[in-house]
Amino acid sequence: MPAGRSMGPGKKSVTSPNKPPEEKYICPHCGRTLKKSEFYVSSDPAVIIGIAFPCKTCVEKIARNYKESTKQFGDCTEQSVQAALEYLDKPFLQDLYESSLNEVHNPSLKQPKTNVWAAYIKNVQMNQYKSMRWRDGDLFKVASENPVEKIEEIDLEDPKNQEIYNTYKTNKKDVIRLIGYDPFQNYPVIQDLPVLYAQLINFIDEETKNDGMKMNAVVQIVQSFNQIQKLNDAINELSSDTKKLNANNGTIKQHADTISKLLSGANALAKDNGISLNYNNSKSKGQNTLTGKMKELDQIGFRNAKINMYDIDYCRGMQQVAEISAKAQVDQIGYDENVLGEIQNIRRDLVDTLQKERDKAVERARVLLVENKDLKDFLKEKGFIDENGQVIDNE
Repeated sequence: MPAGRSMGPGKKSVTSPNKPPEEKYICPHCGRTLKKSEFYVSSDPAVIIGIAFPCKTCVEKIARNYKESTKQFGDCTEQSVQAALEYLDKPFLQDLYESSLNEVHNPSLKQPKTNVWAAYIKNVQMNQYKSMRWRDGDLFKVASENPVEKIEEIDLEDPKNQEIYNTYKTNKKDVIRLIGYDPFQNYPVIQDLPVLYAQLINFIDEETKNDGMKMNAVVQIVQSFNQIQKLNDAINELSSDTKKLNANNGTIKQHADTISKLLSGANALAKDNGISLNYNNSKSKGQNTLTGKMKELDQIGFRNAKINMYDIDYCRGMQQVAEISAKAQVDQIGYDENVLGEIQNIRRDLVDTLQKERDKAVERARVLLVENKDLKDFLKEKGFIDENGQVIDNE
C-alpha cells in the first residue's frame, strides 16, 4: 500500500517520509507559536528561516490601524502601511500603493479587495518585487535622487528667491521671539517652512502668546491647512487627465475624505479655542485704525514703531489735522480782549515750563549720546555690530 494513504478502519494514517512536518515559529509580537505559512516570506537572503516577522495577523493590525479597545480595524493610511512594511522589510512603492487603492475603490472590478493592505501585500509579493527590501522603496529614492534643498541654500541672486528668503527669516525670528520656541523645528519638509511661518505669524496675538493651549491649536491648524493644500494639489493633478479620471477615482475620493476630516478637525480646534473671526471670544474694536496698528506693531516688538513717534507727530498729515482743529476752536470760541489776555498768560507760563523741560532734555540727550557712543564702540570691539552699526547675524 502506498505510503500516506488510509490503512482501513481503526488504522492511523502514515505521514509521507518525503514531506516533513511544517515548521513552527514564535511571533515576537503576539507570542503565539504559528506555522510557517502564517508568516510572510522574507526578502532578505541572509534570513536562513526564510520568513519575516511579525506574523500575518499582527502585521495586518499595524497596517489597518487595529484598536484593541474596540477590537475593530480602522482605515489604512500611507503611514500605517509604511509602518507594517518596515517591519516586514518590504518596500513602499507609491505607484503600487495607488494601484492597490484602485483595487479597493474601483467599482468596475469584479472582485475588488476589501482593504488597501490586502491589495498591497498581494502586489508587493509578485516576482518583480520579491528581491526588494524596505531600503529599496520610494521613500529612500526620493531622499537620494532628489535631495531636499535647504532654504538657506537657495539661489539668492534671483530677486524672487531673495524676497522669499528674507521674508522667511523675518517670520521665523518673529515666531521664535513671540512664542519662545520654534514650533516647526522638526518639520520634515523644508520647502514648506516659508508658508508655515508666514501663516502662523498672522495668528499670533497677545492672547495667543499667553495661552499655551491656544498656541498649540494654532500650530496644528496651520499644519492641517498646509496638508489640505497638498491634497488639493494632488487632486488637481489626478483630475487633469480626463482619460485616466475613472482610474484615479478611488484615490481622489480618499484624498477628498481626508480633506474633509482635516477641515473638520481644524474648525473644531478654532471653535474650541476662539481662534477664527466667527468664534473669537475677544474681538477688539479699532484693530484696523492707525492706533490699533501702532499697538499691534508695539506688541510684536517692532522697534521703529516706538522710535518714530516724533516723526509721526510732526509729519505733514498730523500738522494739517492740528491746523484744522485749531481753526475749528477759533471759529467756535471767537476772540476778544479777555480771551487774548488769558492766552498771553497761558503762553508765558507754557514758555517758561517748556524752556526748563528743553534744557533738561538737551542735557539728557547729551548724556545719552555719550553713552550710546561708548556702547557702540564696545559692541564693535566685541564683534556684535559692523562699522555701520548693523547687527552682525551669525546664524
